Amino acid sequence: MHWLSGNPPVTVVLALVYGYIPFFIVPLFSTLDRIDPLLLKAARDLGCSSLSAFWHVTLPLSRPGLLTASAITALPMFGDYYTNTLVSGSPTSTMIANKIEFYLLGGTPQGTRGVTRAAAVGAEHGGDGVLPDLQPASRGRVA
Repeated sequence: MHWLSGNPPVTVVLALVYGYIPFFIVPLFSTLDRIDPLLLKAARDLGCSSLSAFWHVTLPLSRPGLLTASAITALPMFGDYYTNTLVSGSPTSTMIANKIEFYLLGGTPQGTRGVTRAAAVGAEHGGDGVLPDLQPASRGRVA
C-alpha cells in the first residue's frame, strides 16, 4: 500500500479534491450559466470550431468565475490542518497547513504551548465583547 503514504501523497490530494470540488463548481456553474448561448452560436456561424468557440468565447467570459472559484477553493484549503493527518497519517507527506500548525503549537509536534497561550490570552481579555451582556437593560420601568 505504498500509494497511501507515498510521494506524492495521492490519497491526500484525492481527499482534498473530493472535499473542496463543490466550492469550485458552484461559482463556476453560476458564471457559465450566465453566458448567452447566442454568443456561442454567433461564433459557430462565423466559422469557429467547437474548441475555438470555447477558447475565444466561453473561456474569456468565464474568467471571473474561474478566479472566484479558485480563491474560494484555495483559501480554505491552505488552512486545512486535518486532512493530511486524517487520510495519510504519514510523516513523509507534509502540506503547508501542517507547517503552520506546527509553528502555532510552539514547535512541538503534539505540544500544548499553543493551546496554553490561547487560553492565557482568552483569560486575560476575559471575553471582552465576546459574550453578550447577560443583565437586562433597565428601561425605567418599575415592576
